[in-house]
Amino acid sequence: LLRHLPRIGPRFRLNFGADHPDAIDAFIAASQFQQLAQLRQIRPQVDLANAMAQRRELFLEGRDGHLKNCLKYDLQTYLVDLLVRQDKMSMAHSMENRVPFLDRRMVDFVRRLPEEYLVGAGLTLPQRVPRQTKMVLKDLARRTFSDEFVYRPKSGFGLPLFDYFADTRFEQLMQDSLLPGMKRRGLLRHDAVERLWRELPRREQGADEAFWISVTLETWAQRFLDTAPARAPVSA
Repeated sequence: LLRHLPRIGPRFRLNFGADHPDAIDAFIAASQFQQLAQLRQIRPQVDLANAMAQRRELFLEGRDGHLKNCLKYDLQTYLVDLLVRQDKMSMAHSMENRVPFLDRRMVDFVRRLPEEYLVGAGLTLPQRVPRQTKMVLKDLARRTFSDEFVYRPKSGFGLPLFDYFADTRFEQLMQDSLLPGMKRRGLLRHDAVERLWRELPRREQGADEAFWISVTLETWAQRFLDTAPARAPVSA
């Protein structure tokens, strides 16, 4: 039944289906930056079966409850890359970000806490202010800050991609370099990427991830794959 409820169905399954095999796959897919349907537009031959099987095997290495297994899996996968990038960006601007929460003693202590100290039993619905997560942290924060501040909705630091893509300099970069590079490389369907680009002004905010991934992949490939590495000078 939950499978057929639009939008809210997956959220119900995540809240109540922890013992169901689909709940593990749903959790693994939650940190997948690119939705499979979008990915297949630009790379139709993609097959994530092997990757999902490997990730599921890693998840099942945990011999604990579902929540603890989720935390362990995140520490080994998603958070590794996220924190590396976040650390570089924040330190580049002299900002301390998550350092207090990354203390090894702190992490070990929190991993030993009972699950009810971390996540409550209440249902978390879309558009609802989350009161049932990070419970110990929020209880501590309430000693200093108001409930309005502690339980405020999350606010990310999204890039202004639509403004960037609308710049005439980006259009020139796409036409002269990126699209020809994609066509020559053959990893992605350059015509599908171009179509996504042309449709961006008519798409809702947040629908540009497939295009952004294509752009960054080709930019990286041109910089690190197409450029010959510098040779070390030969000593006499």
